[in-house]
Amino acid sequence: MKTAHVPSWQTKRLKYLVTWQKGKQPAGLSDSPDNGERLPYLTMEFLRGEASASTLYARQERNAVVAEDDDIILLWDGANAGEFLVGKRGLVSSTSALLRPRSVQHRFLFYACRSAQTELQQTTVGMGVPHVSGHSLGQMLFSIPSPAEQRRIARYLDEATEKVDRLVTLRRRQMELLREQRTALIQEAVTRGLNPNALLKDSGISELGEIPTHWNCLRIAVAVSKVSNGYVGPTRDILQDEGVRYIQSLHVKDGFIIFDTPYYVSKEWSDNHPRSILKAGDVLIVQTGACTGQFALVPEEFEGTNCHALIIVRMKPVHGSGRYLSLLLSSSYGQTCLMRERTGALHPHLECGKVRDIRLPFPPPEEQNDILDFIQNENTRIDALHDAYTRQLELLTEYRAALVRECVTGQRAVP
Repeated sequence: MKTAHVPSWQTKRLKYLVTWQKGKQPAGLSDSPDNGERLPYLTMEFLRGEASASTLYARQERNAVVAEDDDIILLWDGANAGEFLVGKRGLVSSTSALLRPRSVQHRFLFYACRSAQTELQQTTVGMGVPHVSGHSLGQMLFSIPSPAEQRRIARYLDEATEKVDRLVTLRRRQMELLREQRTALIQEAVTRGLNPNALLKDSGISELGEIPTHWNCLRIAVAVSKVSNGYVGPTRDILQDEGVRYIQSLHVKDGFIIFDTPYYVSKEWSDNHPRSILKAGDVLIVQTGACTGQFALVPEEFEGTNCHALIIVRMKPVHGSGRYLSLLLSSSYGQTCLMRERTGALHPHLECGKVRDIRLPFPPPEEQNDILDFIQNENTRIDALHDAYTRQLELLTEYRAALVRECVTGQRAVP
């Protein structure tokens, strides 16, 4: 990190400012605090406050490293090695280290360390799992003002960064609301249509409820001309460096085919397996694995490709298009239908026969086109807002980092 040229500030290496101690792996972890006799185990996810993080607890052993609220924790090992986090009371994990300030105000030091974080991460070592170099950590240079100036800078940054963080939280919540709005718009459009005054009838399906009276609730088997599997068999002898593109489950992502990991088969092999050759407008559904139930619409550019172990669904034009079927499957109701038919917790699987029996609401094809146009326009509007919020988040993050850096290096006067 660049040091400041402020006459009253001193330049010191981190090894003279702090001591550090790696955490320990406790003997046993539990999901219960056991009436307060166990302390939280400070994983990266827990320290970041991630919603998906589960809290684990362990007893405080003799050699345990215990952190307190607002202590400085350094991620020592792993993909995020070199990141500094605010500590909480608990047991420091074996992949982290606790930094204890010796001659510097701890909150000022935290901001200074965060400002130098990128520099430290560039010095991590290890071919497989990156880890912090203790030598590089100790050699880091910091500009240190007087204790009173440290406290003033820390107070200012606490207030200023809190304001930025509130804006970041607001923008992220607005992005979540946009996702919820998109989901609600699709659900309403494919189950009630665009006419709020349309007469309704009972669909006969409890999860679906009422649908417009002129719509048909059809089994997929009735609405399509094809429901079949892609090629199922070993691939080690059929794959080659070029030829006909070969779509697999890893290419099916959020309604699209993303061919970022290319696989190919020969044209001769593909011609000998016509049942799995794709047409534009087909809908592919992942049949096996963690992503079972994911789907994608086959665009024009993938006409004539072949596929492996995917369910291929081809609509009858009289009942609508694959594009509309894809929209149906993306709705809350469509996802519920697919997830309900999955079997196997450890190895999820979706049978063609189960997919055939799923019942979906289909308006007349011309009305499907109106719904598709409406959703496309709404998606364009939502995407534009989402992109604007994303850019604002980037600018806020850049501003926050620059503010901290300028304050802890003396480049910005602090009131």
